[in-house]
Amino acid sequence: MLNFFKVMIERIENYIIKNNLIEDGENIIVGFSGGPDSVLLLYALNKLKAKHGYSLIAVHINHMIRDEEAKRDEEFAVDFSQSLGIRCITRSIPVIDIAKRDKISVEDAGRKVRYGTFNEILEEEFSKGIITVGHHKNDDAETIMLNLIRGAGTSGITGIINKNQNIVRPLLDISKKEIIEYLRENKLPFVEDKTNYEEDYVRNKIRNVLIPYIERELNPNFIDSLSRMATILSEEDKFLESYIKSLNLIQWDGKDIKIDISKFLDLSLAIQRRIILEAYGQLNGNKKDISFKNIQSIISIAKNGGGDFYLKDYMIYIASGYLYFIHLSKMISPKEMTIYEQGLYEFGNRLIDIQVIPKNNIDKDKNQEIFPIYLLNEGLSIRSRKNGDKIVLKGYSKKVKDIFIDEKLPKHLRDSVPIFQFRDDIIWIAGFRRSFKYMVNKEDEFVLKIRVEEKKDDK
Repeated sequence: MLNFFKVMIERIENYIIKNNLIEDGENIIVGFSGGPDSVLLLYALNKLKAKHGYSLIAVHINHMIRDEEAKRDEEFAVDFSQSLGIRCITRSIPVIDIAKRDKISVEDAGRKVRYGTFNEILEEEFSKGIITVGHHKNDDAETIMLNLIRGAGTSGITGIINKNQNIVRPLLDISKKEIIEYLRENKLPFVEDKTNYEEDYVRNKIRNVLIPYIERELNPNFIDSLSRMATILSEEDKFLESYIKSLNLIQWDGKDIKIDISKFLDLSLAIQRRIILEAYGQLNGNKKDISFKNIQSIISIAKNGGGDFYLKDYMIYIASGYLYFIHLSKMISPKEMTIYEQGLYEFGNRLIDIQVIPKNNIDKDKNQEIFPIYLLNEGLSIRSRKNGDKIVLKGYSKKVKDIFIDEKLPKHLRDSVPIFQFRDDIIWIAGFRRSFKYMVNKEDEFVLKIRVEEKKDDK
C-alpha cells in the first residue's frame, strides 16, 4: 500500500514538473466536486504542499440541480477538506436558470459558472495564482470521441490540454480506473454524481456505452491508444500553430482582423483552413461556433474575390485586397445630429471639434475644413451616408458611394465617416471631399473650422 501511495503521488509530481504546470510557492484554487478525481487531486496537492510551498484553497460549486444529493456533496467537500486542514469555500449557483437565460446547454452553463467562480475566488483570496481541476485520461478520451463525432479537425481531436492560461490539469496522465483503485487502497472517501451514469447527454453515452463497447470488443487499451494519438496530434498542432504565426498573415486593424488575399491564396488549402480558424479564434476569444462548412464558405469568398459571410456576431468580406473579419456593431450608423453652436461633439468613433476662429489662423489638413459662419445659424447636420448621396465638386457632382470605392475604403468603415450637410447639400465628406459650394469669402474675418479626429482606442 505504501509503495502504491508513493508511486501515485510521485507520478503526479513528476507530471507537474515535466510539463511545467505548477511553480513552487504557487497559490492554487482546487476545483473540488467531491468526486474521485477531485479527491485525488486535492489529496495529492496537499501531500506535495510542504515540499513545494503550495498555498491551497478548495472551492466547491453547488449547481442547485440535484437537491439532497447536491447538499450531501457540498457537506462532504467541506468535511473532507477540513480533514486535510484545507479551507473549503462553497458557492450555490442556479445553473439551470443561467442556461435558460443565456440560451445555452446546462453543461455549458455549468462550465461557465465553475470557471467564472474559480477565477473570482482566486482574485479575492490570492490576487493571482492558478486553478487546478481533476480532468483525467478518461475525460480526455471522451472529449476526443465527442469532437470526432461532431466532425472536428485535428485541433479539435487533440483532446484536453494540461495547461490553458491559468487552468491546470495535473491528472491527465492517470486513468479513472487507477484513480478509483488508489482511493480504495488508501481508504479515501469520495462521492459519485449519479448524472454521470444517465444517458441523456452525449458525453455520458460515450462514457458509459461507446468506450466500454470498444474496450470490450475491439481494443482493451483504447483509452491509452487515444491518449497516444492525442499526444502526436497535439505536437503536430503546435507545429502548425507556430507555422501559421510565422506567416504573419493575420493582422489586427484596430479591433478587426484582416488577411492579405494574394498571400493567402498562394498557400495550400490545409493551411488556408487553419488561418481562417485561427483568425476567428483570435477575434472571438475561442474557436467555437465555426464549422468546416463556415470555413469553406469564407475560403470561397477569398477565391471568388467578393461576397460576404455572416457568422455569429461577425461579418467576413473582401475589401482592398484584404479579407476582413469585423464585428457587426461596426455596421451600425451613428445617430444623426444637428449642430447650432461651437463645441466638441461625438459621432460614433469620431470626435468633431467646431470652432469660430480668425480666417488667417488655418493650417491645411485633410481632417479639417473651413466654412462660412452662417451655417451654424440654420443648423449643420452630421450623419452617415445614405443611398443616392451626392456631393457637388468643381464642375460636376459625384456619388458618395463612388468616392468611397475609389478611395478603397473598406465597407465596414463607410458608415462611420461623418457627412456634413447644410440645407439639402452635402458640404463635406470628412477626410475625403469638400463641396465646391459654401466657400469662404475674401471679406470674411472669421470662419467656421470643423475638425474630425478618431477617438483614442485602448487596443
